[in-house]
Amino acid sequence: MNVAEGWNMYLDIQDLKAKHFNISQISRRLDLSRTTVYKY
Repeated sequence: MNVAEGWNMYLDIQDLKAKHFNISQISRRLDLSRTTVYKY
């Protein structure tokens, strides 16, 4: 993963958190592990 992809993933996660999605919903929607979502 390059820097731009990581930054876009971070912004996607923060946007969904702002919309009150929980960690499990974010991980399913973005096809990431829950630990990755917690990290970002």
